[in-house]
Amino acid sequence: MATLKAANVAAKDIMTSNFSVAPRYDYGQTNGQTTQVTGYDASNNVSVTVRKIRHSVIYWIRPYRPALTK
Repeated sequence: MATLKAANVAAKDIMTSNFSVAPRYDYGQTNGQTTQVTGYDASNNVSVTVRKIRHSVIYWIRPYRPALTK
């Protein structure tokens, strides 16, 4: 989110498109053990509307520039 804000992307152009939380289970290795919740997995997808393509391409490539020039 900080990267999007630094790129001057308006808040109205940033939207969560999918958010989910699911339990992580330990099913046990021996007979007689019960299934236990050992934690949770969370996922968040963000959709961004880009209004100035030329500026956004330069901004998004910048972090990868060292790898692209090798």
